Amino acid sequence: MKKLLSVIFLGICFGGCALADDYICPSTYIINSGFSKFLSNASGSNFLYTKLLEHTLEKQAKKQFSGHFDVKLKSFSKKDLKEGKFKSITATGENIKVDGISIDKVTINSLCDFNQFTKNENSKYEFVTDFPADVTFELTSANINQIKNLPEFKEKLEKINSQLSGFLSVKDTNFDIKDGKLVYDIDYTLPFSPKEQRLSVTSDIMFFDNTVYNQSEAANGKSAVMNFLKLTNALNYINPLDFSAKFLQNNNIATRIKDVYIRDDKVIIEALLNITK
Repeated sequence: MKKLLSVIFLGICFGGCALADDYICPSTYIINSGFSKFLSNASGSNFLYTKLLEHTLEKQAKKQFSGHFDVKLKSFSKKDLKEGKFKSITATGENIKVDGISIDKVTINSLCDFNQFTKNENSKYEFVTDFPADVTFELTSANINQIKNLPEFKEKLEKINSQLSGFLSVKDTNFDIKDGKLVYDIDYTLPFSPKEQRLSVTSDIMFFDNTVYNQSEAANGKSAVMNFLKLTNALNYINPLDFSAKFLQNNNIATRIKDVYIRDDKVIIEALLNITK
């Protein structure tokens, strides 16, 4: 049971690109008898074991992802918990780190009324049932700016510069969140002018067909540069929210992004995840 939260958080942070709508909650399942549950609750052993397990899961997650964790389990009985059976889990991680990228907050809420996992012959933990959950990521501008250090992002920036055909060269891009919009601060140079200049671009976030788009307009009046960037689709090409959504990519776990928006100067990514049995 100690590995439960690691299984869940690893699943979330390295989830899959398949759709998660097809999850199946168990309609029948076996838990220990009502009398056993009564004794467990009456003696307080279920409560104590649940709290001990929550604390263990929080410590385990902190070792793996740093940050602060709060875990709440709803159990059937102490014996069921020992067998890997539980009713639900709610877990919150704050200031966690995944592959060198910080995430301000992640919230997980399981969706089924019965869940179970077990240890296989290779001593790895796997779910006996589907484990669907709602997951919410909250990203600050500082989190988003770390994305530009990813090798994939740098490669896309190089490709953009090759497509710009020497008209201008993008040297750096910084991101901010202001007044419900994503702001690009793009440092660039022009031919025969090595002095760096800055173009600030505000962007409205749009989410459609499982993809994050932006609709941008120049904030400091450099329309010629802005039009050229639009012509090459450069801003969508280095859209940091598209890279943020890739926290949910892996072939082992089904996920579907439900919405992406800005709230309280944070980018919010809501998704449905299912760790299949």
